[in-house]
Amino acid sequence: MSHFEFSGNAPGPLVRHSLRRVSPPRGPFRTAAWWVVGVAAVVYSTGNPGQFTIEADAGESTVNRFAQVRGTVENPSISALQLDVNGATQRVSVAKGVFSANVPLTRGQNLIQASVEGVAANLVPGSNVIRINAEIAPADVWSALTWDGAGDIDLHLVLPDGRDCYFEQPQVGPATLDFDNRTGDGPEHIVVEQAPRGKYEMRVVYFAAPGAPRNVRWWLDLRLKDGRQHYNYSGVLDRVGETQTATTFSFP
Repeated sequence: MSHFEFSGNAPGPLVRHSLRRVSPPRGPFRTAAWWVVGVAAVVYSTGNPGQFTIEADAGESTVNRFAQVRGTVENPSISALQLDVNGATQRVSVAKGVFSANVPLTRGQNLIQASVEGVAANLVPGSNVIRINAEIAPADVWSALTWDGAGDIDLHLVLPDGRDCYFEQPQVGPATLDFDNRTGDGPEHIVVEQAPRGKYEMRVVYFAAPGAPRNVRWWLDLRLKDGRQHYNYSGVLDRVGETQTATTFSFP
């Protein structure tokens, strides 16, 4: 039996109260609670990158449509992080504690921060935040494709007249492919500043990959009318040579 004493603000005799010691819960609930704690500890220890920072070559302002972001990670066992960019995420591989990626920018202020992937993101704080003001023209169509891991995945934008903007034709009328990523993670980035009226199709093509891994997940971030309309799409490519239609849309 444990005891404690207290007195109130009003005059009166000292009051003595008793509290019964409460034992920790037993049975299935206690086992589950310890299991959750154990899993959280393992996730934190294996997914904790330690200190990690990012920087960009664009400085605080740029006239380019993308910036190169670099960073370091203290924990050498971390193989990938994600960059949180203007409400979207972009995966980036880490090798020996170092990573680098091209990041597509939208017009105006861009906020970029690195964080860990998966469940550990809820336990580990993100990196410092980079702010870049992109002094670029508004875009009727803005798209960025990323994917999970090594490989060459291609983004295609088919215009209303049937012409295809992709790596072999990076400039087709008003459509521009800013860069063709052939190594992994992405991004591939296609912009149309002044889009002709009509129907558009966005395709994702599994072009090549070392060892041709199956079940490669991809993500497409699509912004129309200078970002006033924002859409996200995702899918899984099962084999080299496979083509998937990510979305079709009409403009305006």
